[in-house]
Amino acid sequence: MRIVLLPGLGADGRLFAPQLSKLAAVDVVELIEPLPGETLPDYATRLAGSIDWAPGDILGGASFGGMVAFEMARTLHPESVLLIGSAGSGREVAACLRALAPLARFISLGKLRRVRMLGRLLGRLLGATRKDHLDLFADMLSHSDGSLSKWAPGAILKWSPEPLVGTRVLRVHGAKDWIIPPPARVDLLVAGAGHLVNLTHPDEVNGFIERAMNS
Repeated sequence: MRIVLLPGLGADGRLFAPQLSKLAAVDVVELIEPLPGETLPDYATRLAGSIDWAPGDILGGASFGGMVAFEMARTLHPESVLLIGSAGSGREVAACLRALAPLARFISLGKLRRVRMLGRLLGRLLGATRKDHLDLFADMLSHSDGSLSKWAPGAILKWSPEPLVGTRVLRVHGAKDWIIPPPARVDLLVAGAGHLVNLTHPDEVNGFIERAMNS
């Protein structure tokens, strides 16, 4: 059994370094460039068709990656999907960010993402405190796909999915996540953690993943 994980916006597979280094059978699938006018479900279906998938694998993702994984589950039919600091609909994203989402397509992250100080500041707002975590987030942001960052907020805003049928949804959340506040039902709520919970609190998250893979 594998667990296949998708990173969030502004991140890449390095986000899951604490899982890749400690857990067996973890694979990372990078996000792809969106097509013009594509919806989040269409994007997820296209990505699902491009990966190597086996029955029994667990699917999951962090932040936006979890939302994509949620929709990919309709195509791949995993027994479980793991949402790490993620959402089961666009309505679960913080109201202030939903209000700003329509402006995303007018903002050029191409210039902003090259300012490493901005990346470190954003990483701190997302819950990172260690220098290596802040440097990592800044570097991931500097190499991120600008077209994805422009498209995704609008796609999330329009995303109002039906519940998954036949797939167990597992939710891991940082108690201090202000990007996607913890929902009413959480399987693991990590005290003191923010949005980057799998990076900053790997022992708790890895332990939960191990239990999910063995259950």
